[in-house]
Amino acid sequence: MYADLKAWIQGIKDNTGLDEAIVEFFRTFVTVSMSVALGLGIPLLDISGGDFRTVLSAGLASGLQVLVKYLDPKNTAFGIKEKAPEDKETAERQFDI
Repeated sequence: MYADLKAWIQGIKDNTGLDEAIVEFFRTFVTVSMSVALGLGIPLLDISGGDFRTVLSAGLASGLQVLVKYLDPKNTAFGIKEKAPEDKETAERQFDI
């Protein structure tokens, strides 16, 4: 079971850009969250409930650009790749059963 899970994770890492997208999301999240907290004058080591929601919301909103980049087939940095022309023809072909 553990070997199957490890092989599945390795397959995702080797064949997709998901790991790069996750790293990019966390990098953006931390940068924007700290910037918002410092910009609003919130002490980083003493965040209260309302301040925490503000900082968390800003960080999550910054991750949307990573999701858009991941889902864009024209952007090859990471994510879904555009289909090759022969794959498009196969997908569009109708089969009679």
